[in-house]
Amino acid sequence: MNKVKLNRYLKGAFFILASFTIVTVLHMSNNNFDLALTNIFMKRIPILVAYSMVIVGLIMAIIILLLNNVWLGILTSIMSGFILALANYIKIRMRLEPVFPDELTFIMSARDLFEMVELKMVIGMILFFGLMIGIMIVVVKVETKLVGKSFSFKLNRKNIILNSIAIITLVVCLVNIGNYHGNDKVRTFLHDNGFNTYRFEQLKSYKVNGFVIGFIYNMPGEIMDEPLNYSQASIDDIMSRNSNYRDALNKDRPNDTFEDVSVVYILSETLSNPNRVEGVQLNENPIPYISNPSDKNASGLMLVPTYGGGTANTEFEILTGMSVSVLRDNMKMPYQNFIT
Repeated sequence: MNKVKLNRYLKGAFFILASFTIVTVLHMSNNNFDLALTNIFMKRIPILVAYSMVIVGLIMAIIILLLNNVWLGILTSIMSGFILALANYIKIRMRLEPVFPDELTFIMSARDLFEMVELKMVIGMILFFGLMIGIMIVVVKVETKLVGKSFSFKLNRKNIILNSIAIITLVVCLVNIGNYHGNDKVRTFLHDNGFNTYRFEQLKSYKVNGFVIGFIYNMPGEIMDEPLNYSQASIDDIMSRNSNYRDALNKDRPNDTFEDVSVVYILSETLSNPNRVEGVQLNENPIPYISNPSDKNASGLMLVPTYGGGTANTEFEILTGMSVSVLRDNMKMPYQNFIT
């Protein structure tokens, strides 16, 4: 084997190893960096792991072409993957939610995000990046010794044209194989090979399907499916029937104008009634007034779509009167997905 071929094999091996490493670390961030759980995931759905590696590989190839250097592209990809894994780990710890595609725009507020990172994590990141740079320096030196090439970014007109064509081709491929909601073949392939959907439980989706697949599942798309028999005429009919029902309901009520009526919602994320928890028994009611309101006030229980992270969805449902259950699975967080 000549030195040129050996150098190509070396780059190819590092490329595949980097793709696998990024996929593995990203998935580990879903499970508190538990290697055992990640190993179970890898063995359970190897096809999805391979599919994730293809997606990561395409992204890494685009980065390599943009930088016009294989080793720098691989290094940049690994560092980016580890930063994303750390962000995912921190968000799960704080909000019980993974990182979603639309949140990548927060990188513009990197300074504010950096303040959330613990000092020991910062030190760990610096040491890791130092290690990666050290490994790449050794690899580049080995390459230079093998084929006599130096670390170069030089581009000529021909390379610019070829790289541009290659980047466009890779982007088209990436958009196609990463388009879960817009490509029936992709959707069928993933479901046939172990992919499962979990409405309202995106963290579980990331844990079961892997970070990469969970991430592309939440890519922006259509907000909701068109209802059966949807038309202007059907909406007018519904409005008419509801208006008749409303008028009949309010006919004998003393207040028929509601001009002086104010409705105030107080949404408390920390309020709960422990007596409603199965197996819990208290000697006295900790919230007697709320549990037993006077006859003058309307009272009852409210079904909310989420708890922990994502409580803004409850606010959305109250303000709009629309349930998030009618939205597509990748649009379950309206304020982040399509309300700006």
